[in-house]
Amino acid sequence: MEGMDSQYGGRWGCRDTVESNSYTISSSSGTFSTAYTSASDSRMSPAEAAATHSDVVWEQVVDKKGRAKCLAQEFFAGNGSIDGAGDMHVMEKWFTQLGVEWVIRPVAGELHHHTLSNAARQWSRVLDEIDSSMTGLFVDSYWEISEIAGMDVVSAWEKELDVTESETQVDSSTIVRLQLARFIHEAMLRMCPFVDYIVALNPIHGVPGLYDMLDALLHVHGALSTALRLPSTRSVASSELKRVHGEMVSLLTEKQGKAGEAVWTTMEEIWTRILKSVDTDDSWRDPKGSSGIHKLTIFLTSYIKLLYTHHWSVAPIVSEAVRLGNYVARIDSNRPFRCLIIETNMFLEEKLAQMSLLFPDQSFRFLFLVNNSYFIWEELTELRDFVWESHMEYSVPSKIENYLQSYLHVSWAPVLSCLSCNTTFFLGRSTPLCKFESEFMRTYTTQKLWKVPDPTMRGMLRKAIVERVVPEYRKYMENNNVTTPRITLQELEEMLQELFEG
Repeated sequence: MEGMDSQYGGRWGCRDTVESNSYTISSSSGTFSTAYTSASDSRMSPAEAAATHSDVVWEQVVDKKGRAKCLAQEFFAGNGSIDGAGDMHVMEKWFTQLGVEWVIRPVAGELHHHTLSNAARQWSRVLDEIDSSMTGLFVDSYWEISEIAGMDVVSAWEKELDVTESETQVDSSTIVRLQLARFIHEAMLRMCPFVDYIVALNPIHGVPGLYDMLDALLHVHGALSTALRLPSTRSVASSELKRVHGEMVSLLTEKQGKAGEAVWTTMEEIWTRILKSVDTDDSWRDPKGSSGIHKLTIFLTSYIKLLYTHHWSVAPIVSEAVRLGNYVARIDSNRPFRCLIIETNMFLEEKLAQMSLLFPDQSFRFLFLVNNSYFIWEELTELRDFVWESHMEYSVPSKIENYLQSYLHVSWAPVLSCLSCNTTFFLGRSTPLCKFESEFMRTYTTQKLWKVPDPTMRGMLRKAIVERVVPEYRKYMENNNVTTPRITLQELEEMLQELFEG
């Protein structure tokens, strides 16, 4: 699959899509929240507030693990089977409380629909909840003998342990841990089919649909990556715990790999469709007479922000694409993800420059470039150092300034030139002041309803115009003893402050 295009270097291609309509997602009457409400007040020092926050978070973790332990005992209360044949009503109750009962009951017609991204966020939060329940599970030194379950549970589970572990080697703490580990593994087995579902989706709404799918995939991939940060079992004595740990890692690794591949192929397809759209689709290629923010600008800045938000997850995927030859990082081969972001931004800026040439009015053209470049700069605030470090030739601020100065030159230099005319005027002929007033009113009337959507940039433009026009007008009136102009200095400045309200 060949790349971004020959100039931008990346190799991008289309993905094969698979139809899938068998999985439905429901809204839930249950609630789930990981929000933290600070217990600190304004009298606390930063260190005290941080300590309080840590204590609260730790209490939440302990509480989650405690709830999971109780559910695990309830789940296996009937037989404690090593094969995980527990009471699925318990699992369903837990998932309902967490707001994802559709994981257990994906039956068409019974459930309401969530948006894909909302479902993925819910799923990711629940996987994080499950992950939190495993705190210390595979660290022997974390568990104390005081964490003893009832003897009925212990005796049932002793029969299920590896035959190499004698009764004297098995303490009650290990029994409880093994019970919890198998319960969590069972929960993961119920969660993971959602990964297969989302990977197999075939978006039906073009580029926006692909963007939603990528958003969902990144949340899922990120949650799987976090869950895979399980500690090593080298210090675990129980061979059964090690086995369950290995099965969890194997399951999560498989699904993470599948989600990662889907992330990359979705990124490829987004780029393929973008390239096609800007070259063949007038709704993408033509600004349609508006100086406002083009939809390509809105989409690609959102796309860049989405990738950057998940950069810790996306960066390894991009590096793997480089290793496999599916992407060539030409700007910064040592940091492929950064290179991808820079290339995407450069592509956007080039396409905007090409689109601007479709405007017959040069003033309108440069205003379009000012608006869109400033939008990029503001939207990608958090990426500024990351993207443009040591690449100042790609710096957006310098381009904004150049576009602004070009706009001032093509719009207001002709107006001001009327005041410097040295031609001798005869009776009935226009004077320099009359020509200025006429040209000024024409430009003002034309541009008053042009659009500059960002109020900060609108103020900057007005200020720059005032500073360019008003001093020259004042100088002319003083040098020529004009005492009763048709447009006073105050009126001139007030009119300039009315520009760009379209």
